[in-house]
Amino acid sequence: VKKNNDIKGTGNLGVAKGEIQTAAFEKMQAQFDYQNEILGIQGFEVHIMEGDVSLSGTVGTRDMQWNVKPVVKNINMAEAIDTFTQYAGMFKGTFSGSFTASNSGGEKEKGDLNASGSFQIGQGEIMNVNLVDTVMESLLGIKGVSAFLKKEGTELAKQKITRFDSMDGDFSLATNKIKLKKVALHNIHTVEITSSDAVINGLIDYPADTLDLKGKLILSQEYSARLAKKAAPLNALLNPENRMVLPITIIGSLSKPAPILDVSYVTSATAKYYGKKELEKLGEKIGFPKKDDGDQKGGDKDRKRKELPFGDILKDILK
Repeated sequence: VKKNNDIKGTGNLGVAKGEIQTAAFEKMQAQFDYQNEILGIQGFEVHIMEGDVSLSGTVGTRDMQWNVKPVVKNINMAEAIDTFTQYAGMFKGTFSGSFTASNSGGEKEKGDLNASGSFQIGQGEIMNVNLVDTVMESLLGIKGVSAFLKKEGTELAKQKITRFDSMDGDFSLATNKIKLKKVALHNIHTVEITSSDAVINGLIDYPADTLDLKGKLILSQEYSARLAKKAAPLNALLNPENRMVLPITIIGSLSKPAPILDVSYVTSATAKYYGKKELEKLGEKIGFPKKDDGDQKGGDKDRKRKELPFGDILKDILK
């Protein structure tokens, strides 16, 4: 409808089958309207790469500025990565998520993409790195730990793949840099180690192809107990759930990521463990009461009477 040089319209779109950059799709459909040079999209749906994509949004037909809210369900991640990026053969899994996305209007910044949202990846594989085995290799090589775990090190059968049951997290994208927030990998499993988790956050600079990520690897209770039994100092790395926590940094690039164990944290924690044990022995020699002595011999009043100034020194050393 045209009235006073203003065009208004509504319509429906339907495509039975088609192809986008060699990716076949089917059952594409949408409803749209047009007013004041703004194309409004409602109810867009398409089946592509074994999953479904739906979205709503607007497109400014004069400056081609757009805002959309896509929802992705069960997309074949390997096919998507291989088709639309240069990182073919690096990722596998089933990808789902919901986002908001927009581009910058005007000729100067046209094409700059901004986005944010949450995502989930099921039964995923990162094909060019083994996060757990690489970190464990560093742990088993630390002086003071390797002496206890020489046999453990020889048993470690390394793979090149990080395989996990699920990954979920939040992200934002601006100036082609991806900021990962609260990304968690659940049940990472290798030849020797299962049921480990990881938490990661940081920056992926897509144009520069660099990674600046930090996080922690959290070993399963069973494997943590196995290590701590063989190497007592590793008890210093256990969290309240009796799972060993290993701080890590991931640098390098998307094609060659490099996980690095925070060795200084591990050595400091194990050194404090040794120091605590030696101080406890010293305390026993000079008659310093044990932690539970007060409770066993009359409760708080007796404990306060028996507490020595040396106790404060111990507390300061072991902070």
